[in-house]
Amino acid sequence: MSHFTTFLCLASLVNPFRSVTLLEKRLETLILIIAILLAFSSSNVYSQLNLFGLTPEGGTNGHGVIFSYDPVTNTYTKKHDFDSTNGRYASSSLFQASNGKLYGTTRFGGSNDLGVLFEYDPATSTYAKKFDFGGSDGAVPFGTLAQAADGNLYGTASEGGSSNVGVLFEYDPVTEIYTKKLDFDGTNGANPWNSLMKATNGKFYGTTGNGGTSGAGVIFEYDPATSSYTKLYDFDYTNGADPRGTPMQATNGKLYGVTVGGGASGLGVFWEFGLPSTYTKKFDFNGTNGSIPHHGPLLQATNGKIYGMTLTGGSDGVGVLFQYDIASDTDTTLVDFLEGSTNGNRPFG
Repeated sequence: MSHFTTFLCLASLVNPFRSVTLLEKRLETLILIIAILLAFSSSNVYSQLNLFGLTPEGGTNGHGVIFSYDPVTNTYTKKHDFDSTNGRYASSSLFQASNGKLYGTTRFGGSNDLGVLFEYDPATSTYAKKFDFGGSDGAVPFGTLAQAADGNLYGTASEGGSSNVGVLFEYDPVTEIYTKKLDFDGTNGANPWNSLMKATNGKFYGTTGNGGTSGAGVIFEYDPATSSYTKLYDFDYTNGADPRGTPMQATNGKLYGVTVGGGASGLGVFWEFGLPSTYTKKFDFNGTNGSIPHHGPLLQATNGKIYGMTLTGGSDGVGVLFQYDIASDTDTTLVDFLEGSTNGNRPFG
């Protein structure tokens, strides 16, 4: 008998054919509250509070794992071992779709060793490989998947396609159909090494590390409603080169991102893009204020300021934590990581 049923039975012991005292009413209410709480505790509601993640290596086969962490009980649980056949080296994050299931990709493994797209159901702890990348339809997917209003998942692969410089794809979790939506060809961008970002207008925005008119990468827009791709900006080294890390949309509606190269010192830039077409380099990384801001995402805090990290640079050359204030248009180094420090160095993500 379930907790809920048990407590309902206890509550029914109050005789309905006689006058009920105030104490009995309160007791009955308390019993019903306890029953509801116990019903929730034995359901999947609490289990959904667990955190899920990926590792690119380790596990039984050395090819990475899916894991869960329960912040209430402080319990780490390995949920799945990648074995190369079902994928290996998962370097992106998991994405939870509207059906409650988790989706992700691995860079390598699968039937062609070019990566896979997979599904993991946290309710049943079930892993399923959904698609093997084959080369012409994409290869070596990097970024985290994103979901459009139509319920389909979208992502990019950094290689493969007709020009072997990457594709943009769609996956329908209902029909389990994978569709290549766009081939990057160099002119429209090449090698997307990060994730798509869904903006408030429902469109996706992203960058490629190479390609474009100068070969230094591009900013692009993809509208899933019309299946239309638009190259918005070409990096030209002076204004940055090789954008890494997924762009973010701030509360002012503008996009912000970083490049690992280009700029005045060749060490990367921090950029702003006002939709639909206004690019502004906000500051240059020069070594002292950090250099090579790699894959780590930018985050906007509740104070409206944007925070990020660099892989190198700073006082000891092993990275910094920085802040950009949109209101005052100023950048500030908050933390210089130190070589040999127990506090860590070379932040990557």
